[in-house]
Amino acid sequence: MKNNNSKLINKLKSIKPIYYISIVIILIGLIVGIVFLVNYLTNRHSKSKSQTNSNINLKKNGNPLLMFGSYLSDQLGDDPKPNTPTNVNGYFQWTWGGNGSGTPSGSWNIGILFGGEDPKSAIINNVSNSFQVKAPIKYLNLGGGLDTTGWSLDSITYVNNNLQNIKNNNWDGLCFDIEVCTPNVSFVSQFADCFSKCKSIGLDVLITTSGILPYACKSGAGQGNDLINAWLNDQNIDYISPQLYGADGQTLEPADLTAFGNAKAKIIPTVPYAKDWDSIQDLGIKPYGYLVWNHDNITPPINNNICGTTWSDALNNCNSGNPKTCMTDDDCNGNCYKFPCYSDKKCGTSYNDAVSNCAQNSDCPNGVDSDCPAGQQCFGVPKVCA
Repeated sequence: MKNNNSKLINKLKSIKPIYYISIVIILIGLIVGIVFLVNYLTNRHSKSKSQTNSNINLKKNGNPLLMFGSYLSDQLGDDPKPNTPTNVNGYFQWTWGGNGSGTPSGSWNIGILFGGEDPKSAIINNVSNSFQVKAPIKYLNLGGGLDTTGWSLDSITYVNNNLQNIKNNNWDGLCFDIEVCTPNVSFVSQFADCFSKCKSIGLDVLITTSGILPYACKSGAGQGNDLINAWLNDQNIDYISPQLYGADGQTLEPADLTAFGNAKAKIIPTVPYAKDWDSIQDLGIKPYGYLVWNHDNITPPINNNICGTTWSDALNNCNSGNPKTCMTDDDCNGNCYKFPCYSDKKCGTSYNDAVSNCAQNSDCPNGVDSDCPAGQQCFGVPKVCA
């Protein structure tokens, strides 16, 4: 026994002091890391009642080690914190001018080219204009909130038949604006099939609708709540964006989004302005991000609303070279259509520069920045500006 103890003492004496110092430093580092982690989790944990309940359950249910691992995974997940929408922050880019045109200042990861047309017209008019969207992820919007822009079974068929064309024109996804549809027709299976086809070809699927229910697509079976319930359980939908703004497009109109809490898709409400992000943190869910309808910094100096007796007539007038612009129906013999004209491709230092100086600025016929002089980019601008 004495010999063994002597051997142990001799071995300990032979260890160089630097090894002891290294071990001490490692232990201190581990302690500091544990303290930091506990403090971090405590701070985050205090921000959410639901997180508090999950902490209580740690102590009550199951294997504490496994429960803590699950809890730690949840806490370190990628859900955004208030004031820091780290996942999705996107914008609608209006094609007709106004304070939703161009690219807003700041950092955005999704841009949606929005003309508000019916699905078929949206594809015909805008499929080749992905270059207008400067965000890294580009979505083409289909549909709108007016009676003339609703969905029919034929329009879904048209979308299905053009998915490869859309993909080939450098779109990353489609934004389905589903608010209006043919009355008393079931759309559940047709939309589900369309979303599946989108995913199979490599296109993301985003659905946006008026508030928590399509306001003019709820007349019978396969519409209204049937659509919402189908969307909540559809694994082919990437994002759902309830529109939380009033008729003026400027006012935040919060809604109880609790029903969206179990959706397979990520919920990214559309709000009037980026500043409204703070106001949607307590609506029954924790949003994954947001989209903005208006841009705080963009107001192109043009009016691109066009008179016409019908939507098609307005488009024809737009291409006539001398369309009549308007603000309301009273300005026209027919109707005032707040939709896009076909676009020219013009160079500029900014969207406003491309619009204001489109008569003298260079064209960019290929729709790429390399067509432009140094220091300028390629933008889509309305033909009525020239």
